[in-house]
Amino acid sequence: MEISRREFLKYLGITGAGITLAGCDSIWSVPDEIYEKVGGMPGIETWKTSVCSLCPGGCGIKVRLIDGIPVRIHGNPIHPVNRGGICPMAEAGIEALFNPDRVKSPLMRLGDRGENRWESITVSVSKT
Repeated sequence: MEISRREFLKYLGITGAGITLAGCDSIWSVPDEIYEKVGGMPGIETWKTSVCSLCPGGCGIKVRLIDGIPVRIHGNPIHPVNRGGICPMAEAGIEALFNPDRVKSPLMRLGDRGENRWESITVSVSKT
């Protein structure tokens, strides 16, 4: 099958647009048990504004919450740094939040480096 460069770019654009449109305002990255809780009934939708800390850019974001559970991250159009645009790292913030392999507490290495043995520890703050 012979395909010209123009046809290849046309098909690439159509595919990219289809993937982009299919992902608009979806909550694919939310785990199933949370999606069942949020998606099964009408919930209370709220928005919180914040600053993204996933890269050094410091872009303003608006987080969509349904019953207090974050389901989508948008750019904040009135933030002076990004004016509503966000990078792919900010788009993936929900996936990072719900990642089952995410480190949720401080860990201390057990044994030698490379053994991949860790123990969860607590951090106590003392006022002196």
